[in-house]
Formats: sequence, structure tokens, C-alpha cells
Amino acid sequence: MKNKHLLFIFLLVLLLGLVARYAPWFKSDRIHRALIQTNAREVTGILVQSPGNQELKLQQTEYGWLAIQDEYTLQTSDSIVQWMLQPFVNLQALRIVNTQEPDTFGFDLKVSLEHKHGAQEVFSLGKEVMEAGAVATFIRLEKHGGIYLATGHLRPRFYLNISHFKSRRVINNPPETWNRVRFIRPGKDTSFFVCQDSTNRWLRMDSLSIAVIDTMPGKWPEAIESLNQLTFASVTEASFFDDDPDFILDIFSKHQDDPQRISFFGLTQPKFDGGPPKWRIRNKFCLVHASENAFSYFKCTDVRVLDLLWEQ
Repeated sequence: MKNKHLLFIFLLVLLLGLVARYAPWFKSDRIHRALIQTNAREVTGILVQSPGNQELKLQQTEYGWLAIQDEYTLQTSDSIVQWMLQPFVNLQALRIVNTQEPDTFGFDLKVSLEHKHGAQEVFSLGKEVMEAGAVATFIRLEKHGGIYLATGHLRPRFYLNISHFKSRRVINNPPETWNRVRFIRPGKDTSFFVCQDSTNRWLRMDSLSIAVIDTMPGKWPEAIESLNQLTFASVTEASFFDDDPDFILDIFSKHQDDPQRISFFGLTQPKFDGGPPKWRIRNKFCLVHASENAFSYFKCTDVRVLDLLWEQ
């Protein structure tokens, strides 16, 4: 008789367990805690795999954040990385998604977050939908395969490529802040333009003469600023050039101790035959490198810019 009671109790508990698991009034797809909680300051690396793009790596170094993809390595700002991570500081899930067809949610954007102490958070982002009048994104946590609908417009934060991190700035400070420009030109003496702060006039100095110029001299300031419109050169393209530049500009600003340096490679030096000297490009373009954009190289095909600089 005692065994019958034990068997009855066992069957009753089993039946209640099955009911609790499968009956709709016991099920809830709502969760009451943050899905992901990331301390953005603890993240040291971000790896993004997205359709149609090479793998994108963001890595924190002693020089700041670097964006790496294919043959390009660029320095990027901490603010961009913080913007990418901001929703994941306390990402809320609206509900659990119970499905037998996970492939239908478009999980084609995979993100890995690396933390200082070796921990890693890996998730995939899927389709975006409207939920209760707001944008929400399907997300799958790779650790256990759970699928959730999370708050926010998440995909644009990671559906990026290297072009989103590129700055075309060769020179950052505008001409009105410059107080000295040094031209370093092989085959000819170095020239200086020194701005006199008290009179706002420019004093031109070289080994032969000193001359006072009342206004910003010539068109070369505009020529220098036009370098901000150059296109990028890849690491492979840059590798074909010599290590030593053919032409150097050092630009000093009023509130900056160190100069901004712009170096030009792959040029044929002008010949002094009595006429205006003309630069020539040895290949299809010359290479430009700027200290303010240290991890980028640029292609310059407009040698008229260089002629304006040379003639000063």
C-alpha cells in the first residue's frame, strides 16, 4: 500500500511538471532583467562580422582606438566607440523568442566584445521590427543560443566598414591659427614664414633675405587646406614608395607646441632651368602622409598644389 502511495505522488508531481511546462497559463516570454550589461570603459576590442564586408576590428591601444579592416588601419576617436556600445550598457529585452526556426530572424551581423580581464560577450543581431510603437531588434546570445527581442535600433551601430572611421583631415588647424610654416625642400634652402603676433604680419625668412608680408602670402594656405579632399591610399599602394619624403611641410599653430607635419613621397624634384620649377609625379600619384592622421596615407595627383608650395 505504501508503494502505491509513493507511485501516486510521483505521477502527480510528474503531471504537474508537464502542465507547468506546456500549459499557456504557466508560460511567460517576458524577462525582468537587463539582457546585456557592458561597462564600455572595460571593453578593449570589438570584432564585427557583417554581410558583404571584410571582418572589422576595433582595438584599444596606447595610441587610442584603431579601426582595422583588410589592408587599412586607421586611428579613430573614443567617442565613436562609446556611441557603438552605448545601448549595451544596460540593454533591455522586451521578451524571449521561442522558435524552432532561428534562421528566419536574419542573424547575419555577429559582434564580439572583448573585455580587459579576458571576458568576451558574443551576440548576433537580426531583423529590426516595430514593437509597441518603437524599434526593436532580434538578438541571439551565442553563449547559450537564446533569442530575444531587445529595445533599440541596434544594427546601424555595427553595420559599418572602414570608411565610417576614416578622417580625410590632413591639416586640422585653420590658417588663421598658424604662426609659422616651415618648407623643407631637398635641393633648395628651407624657408620660414613667421607670423608676428603684435602686428599680424608675416615675416619671410630664408638664407638670403628677410621680407615683411602684410597679409597671408600667396595662395599656398588654400592649397594646403585643399589636401583635406584627397582620397586614401591602401597599405599595399603605400608600400611601393621610398621611406624618405621628397617634400615636407611643418605647420606650427598658436596654441600647439608641436608642428603638424605633411610629407610628400614619389616626386621628381624640379629642375632649375630659368623658368618656374615644376614638380613631376613618378607614378600615377604621389603619396601624402600627415602627422595628424598618422595611420592613413593619401593619393595626390594635382601637382599644381605642389608647385604653389614650391614657389614660395
